Amino acid sequence: MTTRTKAALALVLLLAAAVFLAVRVSAGGGRHPRLRARLDLVERHFADLTTSSDTVEARLQALAARVADLEARLAACHCVPPPACIPCTCAADGAACGQDADGDGIDDCLDRCPCEPGPSDQAGCPVPPPPSCSPCPCVVEGGPCGHDADHDGIDDCADACPCDPGPTENKGCPRPICEPCTSCATVPCGHDADGDGVDDCADACPCRPGPDANRGCPMGRACQTDADCDDGNGCSLDVCLGGVCEHKCLCLGPAGFDCGPGPAR
Repeated sequence: MTTRTKAALALVLLLAAAVFLAVRVSAGGGRHPRLRARLDLVERHFADLTTSSDTVEARLQALAARVADLEARLAACHCVPPPACIPCTCAADGAACGQDADGDGIDDCLDRCPCEPGPSDQAGCPVPPPPSCSPCPCVVEGGPCGHDADHDGIDDCADACPCDPGPTENKGCPRPICEPCTSCATVPCGHDADGDGVDDCADACPCRPGPDANRGCPMGRACQTDADCDDGNGCSLDVCLGGVCEHKCLCLGPAGFDCGPGPAR
């Protein structure tokens, strides 16, 4: 089998595997939304890679370039792990080798942690974490012990989160960025976490503001092409479907919010 034939066969197997995985994910419905979004991204990424190239080699080169571009986009969203760290080989005399694998400004051969960035006063290793939180033991149930480990003004024995500072009204625990109503036995519940005017218990997106007509979720704007839908978020796949923009999340954003359009509150 020639090199050209092997390359063509590898390309066919790669595409077949992608189709097979896409079918399986489609069958799974909404259980894998981000995986489905990534497959949609792959499909659109290679949609215009036609068979107009004259040779298998040219097609493979074009495919490799697309794969590299796709990996770079996912890496920027922290969807894929970073490449493995490979420090340089050091001579027995301990001399510098001129390479800095972790980019901390310390030569690999002078760096005690060549794959973990750290300051020079730590020999190139990360700064140790602060001492662990040590709340006091509560001998008497509900009684104060006179200690406040997280310095939030609440005694450890009255603090539901003694190592995470938070307000008294939240029992000493930090407030979540978005705090929708948790009891929806009665609709409405009288709370609107994202401030869009739609009660949390009637809001399909309680942490992303949107109109009542769209069940409290952000509305996609009108469009003609995918380019019209670019929301500036590299971690969402922006597509124009039926003249309306849709944004599919590739990764979870900061604090666990989805990365679709609309501010996270």
